[in-house]
Amino acid sequence: MPLMGLGSERRGHWMTAQALSREVDDSSHQAVRHEDVGEKIGGARKDQWWSGRWLALGDFRAMDDVERAESVRKDNIWPRIDYRAMRDAGVEAAAAYLVKRIKDGIHVQPVGDRDAQEAYLKAVSLIRDELAEVKTCADVEAACKRIEAAFYEVKETPRSKSWTNTDFLKRFSQSDVVTRRNGFMWVGRNVSKVMKFIRHPPLHEASRKTTASLYIGGEVKSQPTWHRIISERSTRRAKEEGKDVIPRRPYLEGVKRAGPDVRGGRDITGEDLLEEFGFRGIEYGLWLNQHERQQALNHVYEGLCDLADALDVPRRALSLEGTLALSFGSRGKGRYAAHYEPLRRVINLTKPKGAGSLAHEFGHALDDWCGRKLQDKPHDVPLPEGCFLSEHTGGGMRRYPDVSMAFGETMQSIRQTRLSVEEVRQQRESEYERAREQIPSWFCYRRAEEMGESSRRRFDALMEAALDPEHDGDPDALAKEISDLHRREKGRGLDRDYRHWGALYITRLRGAYRALQPGVLEAMPTFMIPTIPSKYLKQAEKLDRRRKAYYATGPELFARAFESAIHDRLADMGRRSEYLVQGVEEGRFADERYRGDPYPAGDDRQRINQSMDALFAALRGMPEIGQQPHDAREPEASEETFSSLYTWDLDL
Repeated sequence: MPLMGLGSERRGHWMTAQALSREVDDSSHQAVRHEDVGEKIGGARKDQWWSGRWLALGDFRAMDDVERAESVRKDNIWPRIDYRAMRDAGVEAAAAYLVKRIKDGIHVQPVGDRDAQEAYLKAVSLIRDELAEVKTCADVEAACKRIEAAFYEVKETPRSKSWTNTDFLKRFSQSDVVTRRNGFMWVGRNVSKVMKFIRHPPLHEASRKTTASLYIGGEVKSQPTWHRIISERSTRRAKEEGKDVIPRRPYLEGVKRAGPDVRGGRDITGEDLLEEFGFRGIEYGLWLNQHERQQALNHVYEGLCDLADALDVPRRALSLEGTLALSFGSRGKGRYAAHYEPLRRVINLTKPKGAGSLAHEFGHALDDWCGRKLQDKPHDVPLPEGCFLSEHTGGGMRRYPDVSMAFGETMQSIRQTRLSVEEVRQQRESEYERAREQIPSWFCYRRAEEMGESSRRRFDALMEAALDPEHDGDPDALAKEISDLHRREKGRGLDRDYRHWGALYITRLRGAYRALQPGVLEAMPTFMIPTIPSKYLKQAEKLDRRRKAYYATGPELFARAFESAIHDRLADMGRRSEYLVQGVEEGRFADERYRGDPYPAGDDRQRINQSMDALFAALRGMPEIGQQPHDAREPEASEETFSSLYTWDLDL
């Protein structure tokens, strides 16, 4: 396989002939064939342009706005480079380092409209192709000069070097004004970081970073090294010792369910999900055979019925006004058990890891839908990053104020916890003692020892008033009088900061004293009780240590709290639905070998569940949720079932 090169096809594509043949051969054993139904969702791997190659200009021009926003990214235009293959092919380490620096300098995706996206595609493709066959630093230098010539007309004089944009850039400039001001704006603001490496390749840096000095045979010798480019780190020692482990949802060999027989023994079809729940579309991955599709349909149907019962809403409400779609193993690359795509508003469940993730992903979908509804965002407008209300609860929403308030209180209960009366009492006692220590220091009591006798007596009287929590004098007036006393004796009063902090600690002393009086804290209104970060949030921040924020983000905090509340609600109803939610039991990840617990526990869990109950009640008051047609089919008697999942091949 070539390292890089236009028109090269990718080997080892996920779709194999064996998978196709299995799909065909399996049809003889299935009475009903399950194919995609409902609206075409789009964006699945079987539909994408990149089946064996990278994004080309022809693909780009055939896309709609949603597909362009989703697909025009650096890694789709210039796929990940196999640096080990470069090393094996004889490429110099310094040359590979330069290629890496150039690629890393390109922005991940373009900023701007369709013209900006096309310019980004052409510019990145040009850089990729020119660097495709380099082997030495000289090759990189020559390639950079060709790239520079395509982007600019370079004029050199003995004293200077200037760059003028070529027609290549002029064609993609927004206007004549932009062209005159900065001809590289359309491409430049998307690839700007890389241009300094192309104009002036950092050869000295590359040599220094890829050379190791070794003491061999009594002499210091330099040898090339790839450690700056290729990570050769083995499994972390902490993981080998079973410590600092990131919690993962447990893998199930089979799915247990205890609840009403909602299927009545029948097999579910995609049309059943569209009819009863109102989903926009159902989609399957090519490697999911007919038996596995039937399994997935039966499990998701039962899980959704259990979710509707837990939320106490009609089943059709779960499609969120018909905007939500479901897919089974047709999206993503298998790294995650499941995921929600806000751009296309679809929940994808992988095989077999998706079991137990349905409630979590529905929590994301509900969060996004609420954000769109309450912020009046049209559902047909593509929003690649979503519109999660968990990230926008700061201000009140005019639409559905009850839901807005309930959602805000839920997020507050997720992120914060109120202190108990005893904790507030301890806090006030600490504030009282600290204020008594700080007041004499800010009023410079040591300088007062050098005052005359009358001034000293006056200073002592003022300090006694300042330290008396029942004194009703103005703290600022007391601070000013003490400062004037210092000025008369020493010719210089207290600095403004000293007067400010002295008066502030007098105020804190009196406030803490009043709060410590019998019955005051017990009668304090709830909204006045101080809050601190919740243990749930602190655990999420621990999990995000040494990585980009994920667990502690608003959408993830909400989704994990949502699935925990659903799990507990089902348990209170005497129900169990492992395909809907599992692995979130309280205390499952409390062991010290885990880096943190990703789910609420203890008082946090109880408080968050109560706020979730209020949110669910507010959602039921929305016409789009509570006024959906009620379910016509009555479930049969309750039963407990176990369905094996071992047929879902982990290697596919």
